[in-house]
Amino acid sequence: MKVTLSGLHFTGLPSPDVAKAAQVKLASPPVLRLLGTQVIRLEGRVCSASNPDIIYEVAICQDPPEWSCGCPHYIYRNKFCKHLSKLLLSVIRSIHV
Repeated sequence: MKVTLSGLHFTGLPSPDVAKAAQVKLASPPVLRLLGTQVIRLEGRVCSASNPDIIYEVAICQDPPEWSCGCPHYIYRNKFCKHLSKLLLSVIRSIHV
């Protein structure tokens, strides 16, 4: 089965912060969960900026738009964090390269 990712579109998500995403690294390649040929969920593991030994589980769902991260910024402030930005940008960049 061929999966075309050029039509990947997430609605209702905040814009990813490119500068903050550059501060962290992926701990493993992102995983795309599909329904047929449509991406419905992104999952990944992203390292902490302050301590690379700490790895956060990150997930972004397409419909309805939902996201989660295990970092304190997300847990206590419920804000779209640099780890979520990194996951989203890594997939977008891999599609458009």
